[in-house]
Amino acid sequence: MPEHQEIQDLFNRVLLDFFATYNISAPIVPSYEIVSDIARAYLNLRPDVLEKSSVSIEELNRYNGFTVPPKTLYGTFTVLLNANVISENMKNGRCDWIGTIVHETTHVQDFTEYAKIISAPDYECILSIAQNGMFNLWTEINARAKGYYFVRKYTLGTAMNSKELLSDILCREIPLQRKMLFQNYHATNDGYQQAYFVAHYIGRLYTLQQLYPVDFSDEWVEAHFGVNNWMSDWFFFYKKYPVLTEASQHFEEMKDILRTNFRGL
Repeated sequence: MPEHQEIQDLFNRVLLDFFATYNISAPIVPSYEIVSDIARAYLNLRPDVLEKSSVSIEELNRYNGFTVPPKTLYGTFTVLLNANVISENMKNGRCDWIGTIVHETTHVQDFTEYAKIISAPDYECILSIAQNGMFNLWTEINARAKGYYFVRKYTLGTAMNSKELLSDILCREIPLQRKMLFQNYHATNDGYQQAYFVAHYIGRLYTLQQLYPVDFSDEWVEAHFGVNNWMSDWFFFYKKYPVLTEASQHFEEMKDILRTNFRGL
């Protein structure tokens, strides 16, 4: 793995690009920590908040990265990054780590913005699925869409929407992602976790539509999801409200979409 300063320079370059790409004029920059054990680092930082999170301590080390909110609204967010994943990515010339940084940094922007929108007393109430489950799912779509965009951008450069890549996307990438979604979805009976997996799938598909609007048209999306109308409806909800200030005014509409498939929301 590169030296600390070199890694910091790489991070700064990605962040500047991210903020410029999405016109984030007053970004909230978290602290980034590369750790070998995300679960332990999380417990050291915020042992008091885990019970309010939708993620169990056992799952944390499976993540490429994880965002930890501060105790107060004006504290500093911490993004924990999986050292093994970053080391492997850099060794093999993969840009997944860039997607992870953008993904987690998107969460930071969304959390701080949503706290202002709802006048939250702290971030713990936002983490509560019972209170703010729709926000948590929306930000997963948003973070995956932006993170995936940056993986493609830094992997492929100006060829990121080349027509020559369509065959691989349609014949390999999407079938693989769909298989993973099916396996993850049916590996749990937790409705929120199932929706979480679908949110990530939708975020990836949204970016593909932005890059290939003709090939991944709305008609294609509807056909792709088939009888799972709630999935295509959810996709179109995010497409209609990709900005949090607007989406937050329609979270009940989003909840109604998910209620056609999930009970107890």
